[in-house]
Amino acid sequence: MQILQFLWNDVLIRPLVNGLFIFYEFLGHNLGVAILGFGLVLRFVLNPLTKPYMASMKKMKDYEPQLAKLREKYKDDKK
Repeated sequence: MQILQFLWNDVLIRPLVNGLFIFYEFLGHNLGVAILGFGLVLRFVLNPLTKPYMASMKKMKDYEPQLAKLREKYKDDKK
Protein backbone atom coordinates (compact mmCIF):
# COMPACT_ATOMS: atom_id res chain seq x y z
CA MET A 1 0.00 0.00 0.00
CA GLN A 2 2.93 2.32 0.72
CA ILE A 3 4.28 1.98 -2.84
CA LEU A 4 0.86 2.79 -4.26
CA GLN A 5 0.68 5.96 -2.19
CA PHE A 6 4.21 6.89 -3.33
CA LEU A 7 3.28 6.37 -6.98
CA TRP A 8 0.10 8.40 -6.64
CA ASN A 9 1.66 11.31 -4.78
CA ASP A 10 5.22 11.56 -6.08
CA VAL A 11 4.80 10.39 -9.66
CA LEU A 12 1.39 11.80 -10.57
CA ILE A 13 0.21 14.54 -8.21
CA ARG A 14 3.40 16.48 -7.42
CA PRO A 15 4.53 17.06 -11.02
CA LEU A 16 1.06 18.26 -11.98
CA VAL A 17 0.82 20.61 -9.00
CA ASN A 18 4.34 21.93 -9.62
CA GLY A 19 3.49 22.54 -13.27
CA LEU A 20 0.36 24.40 -12.26
CA PHE A 21 2.37 26.54 -9.81
CA ILE A 22 4.87 27.38 -12.57
CA PHE A 23 2.06 28.53 -14.84
CA TYR A 24 0.54 30.46 -11.94
CA GLU A 25 3.81 32.36 -11.45
CA PHE A 26 4.36 33.05 -15.16
CA LEU A 27 0.82 34.13 -15.97
CA GLY A 28 0.51 36.95 -13.44
CA HIS A 29 -0.82 35.08 -10.40
CA ASN A 30 -4.16 34.36 -12.06
CA LEU A 31 -5.25 30.82 -11.20
CA GLY A 32 -7.94 30.61 -13.88
CA VAL A 33 -5.55 31.56 -16.66
CA ALA A 34 -2.92 29.21 -15.18
CA ILE A 35 -5.36 26.28 -15.27
CA LEU A 36 -6.33 27.04 -18.87
CA GLY A 37 -2.72 27.45 -19.99
CA PHE A 38 -1.55 24.32 -18.19
CA GLY A 39 -4.46 22.36 -19.64
CA LEU A 40 -3.60 23.46 -23.16
CA VAL A 41 0.06 22.56 -22.71
CA LEU A 42 -0.87 19.13 -21.35
CA ARG A 43 -3.19 18.61 -24.30
CA PHE A 44 -0.39 19.38 -26.77
CA VAL A 45 2.13 17.25 -24.88
CA LEU A 46 -0.22 14.25 -24.66
CA ASN A 47 -1.52 14.58 -28.23
CA PRO A 48 1.04 12.13 -29.72
CA LEU A 49 -0.18 9.51 -27.25
CA THR A 50 -3.86 9.98 -28.07
CA LYS A 51 -3.49 10.35 -31.84
CA PRO A 52 -3.31 6.58 -32.64
CA TYR A 53 -6.34 5.92 -30.44
CA MET A 54 -8.36 8.61 -32.19
CA ALA A 55 -7.37 7.25 -35.60
CA SER A 56 -8.51 3.74 -34.67
CA MET A 57 -11.80 5.10 -33.32
CA LYS A 58 -12.38 6.91 -36.63
CA LYS A 59 -11.77 3.68 -38.54
CA MET A 60 -14.23 1.84 -36.30
CA LYS A 61 -16.81 4.56 -36.91
CA ASP A 62 -16.29 4.19 -40.66
CA TYR A 63 -16.85 0.42 -40.44
CA GLU A 64 -19.93 0.69 -38.22
CA PRO A 65 -22.54 0.48 -41.05
CA GLN A 66 -20.90 -2.68 -42.41
CA LEU A 67 -20.73 -4.21 -38.94
CA ALA A 68 -24.40 -3.42 -38.36
CA LYS A 69 -25.32 -5.22 -41.60
CA LEU A 70 -23.27 -8.25 -40.58
CA ARG A 71 -24.84 -8.28 -37.11
CA GLU A 72 -28.31 -8.15 -38.65
CA LYS A 73 -27.51 -10.86 -41.16
CA TYR A 74 -26.03 -13.24 -38.57
CA LYS A 75 -28.09 -12.27 -35.53
CA ASP A 76 -29.28 -15.86 -34.93
CA ASP A 77 -25.83 -17.42 -35.41
CA LYS A 78 -23.93 -17.42 -32.10
CA LYS A 79 -20.61 -18.24 -33.77
